[in-house]
Amino acid sequence: SYTATGLSPATAYTAVLSSMCSDGSLSASASVGFTTACDALTLPAAIDFEDATADQLPPCWIAQGSGTAVQVADNNSYLSFSNAGLTVLNKPVAIPATGLRVAFERNGSGDFYYGYVTNSSDASTFVQMGSANYSDNGWTTYDFAIEDATLGQVYIAFSKTSSYGLTMVDNINVVDLQPRC
Repeated sequence: SYTATGLSPATAYTAVLSSMCSDGSLSASASVGFTTACDALTLPAAIDFEDATADQLPPCWIAQGSGTAVQVADNNSYLSFSNAGLTVLNKPVAIPATGLRVAFERNGSGDFYYGYVTNSSDASTFVQMGSANYSDNGWTTYDFAIEDATLGQVYIAFSKTSSYGLTMVDNINVVDLQPRC
């Protein structure tokens, strides 16, 4: 067993494994590829897609379904959803005692749901916090609060349930939930 240190988050690596024979020579080697986990989301967090590569999903995003990618149009980059599936930001966010507020901009049409998952690789843990089941005429801001600090940590998630329409998301902001006056 060996523990590698000093590795960067969300980075693909290849480890070469070999053994040393009693005469000091090395045996045949084998390569093993792996990717390090994403860092936790630090609050406050602002996420946009301006530095992302077109037609790809940015690092630390998981699409459980097809048709999710970054699109670039009119000098603006955004996350687009063209088919049904769940898309998760694979950066755990710890829920502070005051709770958590998530805001984002959405444009497009089709059934679209937003919320969180408690397990980033299990779509059945999706908790819907809201929906947009109509066409937005331009970018519209949506937000939701997660006030149950006993959840520990969650992953922000978006879900599209049909291939009808195209939904776009941008400018995601995650902050401590401050008490409202």
